[in-house]
Amino acid sequence: MSAIIHHHIGACEGQGSISIPKSFLPNIRFYFYDADPDCVAEAVDILSSDGFRAEVMPYCIADSIGRRPFNIMVEPYLSSIFPYN
Repeated sequence: MSAIIHHHIGACEGQGSISIPKSFLPNIRFYFYDADPDCVAEAVDILSSDGFRAEVMPYCIADSIGRRPFNIMVEPYLSSIFPYN
């Protein structure tokens, strides 16, 4: 069983929010969420090759349960449920 569970919103390019020494990776379970389906498969490949025990889920985290449009931008870090400017 993992000693630490880490949740991260946004899995683009398989990057997390913190830098973790490789010796700690076996003790951490990572959960990534990304609403862009194209990012999910890429993130799984990157994270598993880097030694992360990670699950990447194709979900958008919002303040309510339901379906709504997700605006995918050319720059993946700008994709959002909010309308374009």
